Amino acid sequence: MVTYRRARCSRGTLSVRLGSDEHLFESAQTVTARVGGRVVRSARVEPAEQPTLVVPLHPDARGNCTVTFTAAKLRTPGHGDTRRLGAHYYSFDYRR
Repeated sequence: MVTYRRARCSRGTLSVRLGSDEHLFESAQTVTARVGGRVVRSARVEPAEQPTLVVPLHPDARGNCTVTFTAAKLRTPGHGDTRRLGAHYYSFDYRR
């Protein structure tokens, strides 16, 4: 799970460039963006591609914009590495 939070946010969009490790994932994975627990967007991430997921931002009562991202598939690399890995989040670009 990855959380993006912007203080004093006045709407806009968040563009997130995603990727995947083709050595861990043989098929596409799905990354889902939620705002306030509600699904607002999702993107399919093929192993060798880097799609951009664009999420609309809306401030909450405190003036913060928060988006939570989850990957549907997680993998453990093995060979003593027990981390659970999902999608790569290469960049976050906020625009008003």
